[in-house]
Amino acid sequence: MSRGHDRMASWDVRILSVSYKREGDGTIVQIFGRTKDGKSITARFAGFRPYFYVIKPSGQALEMLRKDSTNVASVDDEDTVLLYQGKEVPCRKIMTTFPFVVPQVRSALIERGFKVLAADIPFHLRFTYDMNLSSCVKITGVEDERRRADYTTELVVGAEKLENIDAFYPDLKIMAFDIENSMRDQHLITLCGVIRKSSGEPLDSFELEGDERSIIEGFGEQISESDPDIITGYNIDGYDIPKILERAKALGIAGE
Repeated sequence: MSRGHDRMASWDVRILSVSYKREGDGTIVQIFGRTKDGKSITARFAGFRPYFYVIKPSGQALEMLRKDSTNVASVDDEDTVLLYQGKEVPCRKIMTTFPFVVPQVRSALIERGFKVLAADIPFHLRFTYDMNLSSCVKITGVEDERRRADYTTELVVGAEKLENIDAFYPDLKIMAFDIENSMRDQHLITLCGVIRKSSGEPLDSFELEGDERSIIEGFGEQISESDPDIITGYNIDGYDIPKILERAKALGIAGE
């Protein structure tokens, strides 16, 4: 628990998701979770940069990278030996300024005939892997009241240290939903869902019908009001969510 807004404190957190955002000249990793005492928390971790490796780069390629200060933050001076196709090969670590410029730098090297390694790992997963994060961690840092308005969580913390701890299981709020849409013109017919605690306690249910705009906006309101820890359903990543975004765009309400 926090001991004050200007003092270092620690929170035991079960991680629910990890994402990131650009902020100034760097990238902030955002760890979302629930504390052992049930509070929602956002932990903001600064200073972790995206990187990948290029196999046996020429001096000309290294010079090109070092001159690209817009996209390249640093190029290691020494080789790192990595295993590639069963053989140890010398590589150089390339650190970029932002995650979204990795494809551009990677493509420039590939077009020049160089092979790259670990250049397609999503940034939030790279952070999770490199930090060796388990499902539950002790986060040490300072509460950041200045950032409270940027998030809906009860706590916002500037994280400075992450340590794995034994797993624990807070009672989470789970929303499950499903859509039905016309196969003829793809418009949404209905969107229904249920909200309950992970302990099994039922909390609410909803049925959204009518015109598509009402359905889509109503779903957004349901998410905002219930603030679930987990949103789930059958194939929602592969169908329901893309379909909702597609129909929202068609109606001109995407991004509202």
